[in-house]
Amino acid sequence: MDNGYNCNTFSSNGWLITFYILWCIYFALASSQIRVGLPQIRKGSFMVGEYDIVSCYTFRAYLAIPFIFELRTIIDWTFTKTALDVFQWMKLAEIQAIFYVTKCINASYFTKKLGSPIGKFFKIVQGFFLMIFVLVLLVGPILLFSQINPVGVTY
Repeated sequence: MDNGYNCNTFSSNGWLITFYILWCIYFALASSQIRVGLPQIRKGSFMVGEYDIVSCYTFRAYLAIPFIFELRTIIDWTFTKTALDVFQWMKLAEIQAIFYVTKCINASYFTKKLGSPIGKFFKIVQGFFLMIFVLVLLVGPILLFSQINPVGVTY
């Protein structure tokens, strides 16, 4: 029974068959991309290749120079195809810089075995010096501005 609406019949419409084949190819490529992983398009900034202490301090010095980091970030935003506006791009660059410095600072923790206990001697020594430091912070100003301070007493 042909009522004139056979344009959606799969076996007789070549466009539907072509669309179906293209859609299957698209899903096959998307599934293989998910399985293999996304290609790395951009490696990162020009100074964040190594995670040693020298690279960390070099990057921190670069961040300390006024307006250089911001200028490079705006130039990157200008010539990069992105959906972010300039303020979102600046925030993203700042977050990446913070993550890089944090990873460099905490590089020694990556060599430590996960869950390994800290030695008692190290904990006692470090705890003692931290306790002395806190007491100096608390009691130091009191002693500095009291009558016990020999420097602050007038004769």
